[in-house]
Amino acid sequence: MKYTCKYCNCKHNNFGSHVKVCKTYRDLETKLTSNDAVKNDYISGCSISYLCTKYNVGRHFITRCITNSGVTLRGFNYDDDSREFKQSQMKETLYKKYGVINYGQLNNQGYSGLNNVPYTIPKFIQQFNVYRDEVQVLTRKLVNKLNQRGEIPNYCSITGIEFADCKGKVNPNDFRKRSVDHCSSVLNCFLNGISPSEAASINNITFMLKYCNTIKGYMNLQEFKDLYGKQLTSLLLYED
Repeated sequence: MKYTCKYCNCKHNNFGSHVKVCKTYRDLETKLTSNDAVKNDYISGCSISYLCTKYNVGRHFITRCITNSGVTLRGFNYDDDSREFKQSQMKETLYKKYGVINYGQLNNQGYSGLNNVPYTIPKFIQQFNVYRDEVQVLTRKLVNKLNQRGEIPNYCSITGIEFADCKGKVNPNDFRKRSVDHCSSVLNCFLNGISPSEAASINNITFMLKYCNTIKGYMNLQEFKDLYGKQLTSLLLYED
């Protein structure tokens, strides 16, 4: 299948190969590079997409003109000020068009507008939120009692790894910090009509690494342990 070059109107089979020998294409690139036309537009804040449209050329063509002019491309991995430049350009454009510096400041636009759209929270969600909060309060009370008695375990119920807390002060963000969770998840207890006091009882709480608790979600303890226990133990112990 033959294609027509938009620069010289010649027929060709592949544009990538054709432009290497297309004199019209090369002359245009040399002209736009040498007279600093593309360079000046780019420095003034024009985007590459805009320049492609303005000069009716491709992206690679424009980027070559810019770099051959000795200008550093803005954007990811090009220069340190790219993010600040884009933000300032965005604010400037919005201010010129709408008189604001953030799209969300427009009436009924952005997140501010979307947050005003009414919606209904299912009764199940409301009931579960109340249930979960009650379980959390009762769980904290139980953990405080166990702590006062010195009955909190020192090892993770998933991996068997010792908690970082056992070695002194610990950063709250430490992945190996002791964390309390429920053997039968709070969601499972709620769905099966188990009372908050039973869900937060000594028979349903367990202690695990904070990392394990973070990724466990609403899975039950045994289910999570069967699926990921061995792998997590192996990976975390390997780092030791």
